[in-house]
Amino acid sequence: MKILCTGSNGFIGKYVVREAVSRGHEIWGYDNVNGNNVLDRDNLIARADVRDIQAIIHLAGMLGTHELWDKREKAIDVNIKGALNVADAALFVDAKMVSIEQPHIWYNVYEATKFAARRMLTGLHYDQGLRVEFVTAHNAFGSGQHHGDGHPQKIVPTFATLAWGGEDIPIWGNGEQRVNLVYAGDLAKMLVDRAESMWHLRCIHIMPGRSSL
Repeated sequence: MKILCTGSNGFIGKYVVREAVSRGHEIWGYDNVNGNNVLDRDNLIARADVRDIQAIIHLAGMLGTHELWDKREKAIDVNIKGALNVADAALFVDAKMVSIEQPHIWYNVYEATKFAARRMLTGLHYDQGLRVEFVTAHNAFGSGQHHGDGHPQKIVPTFATLAWGGEDIPIWGNGEQRVNLVYAGDLAKMLVDRAESMWHLRCIHIMPGRSSL
């Protein structure tokens, strides 16, 4: 299969590229680091067309929770308009699109933009026949996850770095909340699985050790 992966140079994207290659797929990265921006609709469509892409795994986006309040307009552009551009590319070459969404945890810019994008893409499925599936996953962890200035706070690298330095670990809320983490390698397998599947509209919820429809 010929797969285009947006956000291929990101944390999860690198795992997806390795997983797809290990299965014998041809995969091309589309990442802002390499000058490929999902807001450039014409370039995105042209790349998908030239490569004769059969599936697009869409991972490009602006991450963060409280960090995005000062960048909310850019997040709206990238996370919503970018997703629509990817959908246009998928429709143009009749490729399947696989996208990540976030469940409702609390109100923040990232969650709001991902929810809006999901509703848009679902509408395109019913109105224009977009072949799309969604994987609901959050709190992924694994080697290569960034930490520090310029990167959103993630639970494992944040806790680990502070603990190694003998510093206090920040706990939000009353400290009784629990969270399920998912290994990025397992998430990558699920994303590639969905790209390979024949389903046209389905939402997969990722939990450690199992998945549920």
